Amino acid sequence: MTTNRNLSTPANGADVGTWDANLNGNFIVIDASLGTATTLSQTAAGTYPLTTVISGSGLSAVAQYQAAIFVVTGTLTGNVVYQIPAGVGGEWTINALALQPAGFTCTFTSATGGGTSVSLAGGSTAYIYCDGTNVRSQTVPGNYNAIVTNAGTSGALAAAQSGAFIELTSATSGSFALPSPATGAPVTFTFWTTQASQTLTASAGSITGPGLAAASSLVVPANAIVSLTSDGANWIAAFSVAPLAGLTTAPMPLITNANSAPLGWSQYNPATTNTPAASTTGTLSTTSTTGSATPASGNVITQTAYHVSGDNSYFRTNPNNGGWSAWQQVVSLTAGANAVPVGASASVVPGTVATATTPAFTAPSSGALMIAVTFSYANILPLPTTTTTTSLGGLVQLTGPLPLNTQVFWYYLPMATGQNTTITGQLVSTGGSVNMSVGVAAFFLPLA
Repeated sequence: MTTNRNLSTPANGADVGTWDANLNGNFIVIDASLGTATTLSQTAAGTYPLTTVISGSGLSAVAQYQAAIFVVTGTLTGNVVYQIPAGVGGEWTINALALQPAGFTCTFTSATGGGTSVSLAGGSTAYIYCDGTNVRSQTVPGNYNAIVTNAGTSGALAAAQSGAFIELTSATSGSFALPSPATGAPVTFTFWTTQASQTLTASAGSITGPGLAAASSLVVPANAIVSLTSDGANWIAAFSVAPLAGLTTAPMPLITNANSAPLGWSQYNPATTNTPAASTTGTLSTTSTTGSATPASGNVITQTAYHVSGDNSYFRTNPNNGGWSAWQQVVSLTAGANAVPVGASASVVPGTVATATTPAFTAPSSGALMIAVTFSYANILPLPTTTTTTSLGGLVQLTGPLPLNTQVFWYYLPMATGQNTTITGQLVSTGGSVNMSVGVAAFFLPLA
């Protein structure tokens, strides 16, 4: 019998009167290897030899590995390995458009052992070949008509999935590894996070793009679409909504400990430690006087937090590496009680500038102004940009595209007795047809 397709090789003068069985069996196997498709649908973890007979019997039997096309389907519940018989070489076309890895792997290998193997990406097609020991692939560039659903929370993506629209549907945040950036034809992935934020991690190079500093990972917020294209060395990201300027990852990275939060805006969930209250979800702004999030002498770090679930705001400080103060809730107090409120608002048709400036305020004692600036707009493209300033200076300014139709930013401004300041919020639009507004409110909190 032959090595690769197990064809009959009768000896000279043998099989007199029965030679047709050998000849016809050979032609049946040869014909199968030229175009027969067989479905591989294992989903449970395990190794599955491709020796199951799919048609015929005896000399006319055709086994799985003798087919030309493998149609790989199913939602994996464990890592699946399909095994080509030892010593068998050949070429196969793989259709994995209906495969759902769900965080697991589907691999083709040789029973010879010790060689290379090929792992498939769901929603892809590929050519594989085996030399009797090693299994390798020649991917088909571009799966531009494929829509792939991935309900898992982890896994590795392959270049074979290039061009597909990948829906990450898990309600739990997870992490997915990108392949190395292609050095030949560009590889492009488009992701939609339908329910929860997901992290994309570069196995080589960095992830960068407009408004993004180069980083090894990218947090894609829930219900966002991002496209990543390789340039041979790095991944270039483009969002459906641009991230805030100055952040090192796409808007609001998820943090695990508020004490070590990076500068800028971040988000937290019930698993995050050192937040104002347990089992809550919210956003956190971290600023410092030196531009560093590391506590040190001469560095005053300030955090403001907003609880989405309780609709409450808090602040705390860590001056000169002296440790974090207790979280203090920000409340709307009336004049003459413990705080002095001031505020202003403005509304204007897009295409111009909306500005709100508070009246001049003089600090009655040493303390701090807690400043809330609200920006609102609807149906404006391109997205408006924002700035917040004070006449005292020293307030960290935030400038960049507004990611939501309504956004509240909190600031903390220390003041000495008798100091005077005004606060200005500005929203700049270059297009659109619906009104927008900006509001500024500040509450003075005297030192105890």
